[in-house]
Amino acid sequence: MNLKKILAPYRNKEIITFWTVHPYLFWQLLQKQGEIKADGRRSWILKNDPSARRAYQWMNEQMKIKIPSYRAGYPLWAYFFKPDLRQRAYEPTGTHAVRIEFRIPAEKVILSDYESWHAPLNNWYLWLTGKEYKWWEKRETELTQLKLFHRLQKEKEQSWSRIFDLETVGKAKSWGPIDIIQATFEKLTLDQVVKVDEFIAR
Repeated sequence: MNLKKILAPYRNKEIITFWTVHPYLFWQLLQKQGEIKADGRRSWILKNDPSARRAYQWMNEQMKIKIPSYRAGYPLWAYFFKPDLRQRAYEPTGTHAVRIEFRIPAEKVILSDYESWHAPLNNWYLWLTGKEYKWWEKRETELTQLKLFHRLQKEKEQSWSRIFDLETVGKAKSWGPIDIIQATFEKLTLDQVVKVDEFIAR
């Protein structure tokens, strides 16, 4: 993956095409309301994995920092590539869903690495090398023994910001090379939609 070439439109603040996948109800609501912001109530990930809520709240705070106008409770998610619905289960099996192609200004979106996003999701420290991993094992034991749990969590969360540094993460053997770039944004409006494909999740 040529990250420099792929990221050029993003860095040049162009209007970019993304794809987002949701249950069919999402599309119905978008047509009715004209726009949608996420609030977490319909997220099957948050419903089925309460521990992921910390990661989503952290991402929400990053959105507020990186996009000053951001006001949503949770961000919406999209892909910087067209999802092949024959290959991946983007929704629970059997779900009537939609793949929505849309265009949005780059300044309204934050890009991150999908694989290393699993560090926040699982509340891991995001190490980049085997040496750093061994260091963190000792550091985690030390902070735990001292019962400095707040400091432990803070240091984990500080490492999570690496998911936004696509070049660095892409070179790390622990996470790279980057295969999937994800995007988070505040809201989707009906006039941004280019195409909608219905499908039944496998």
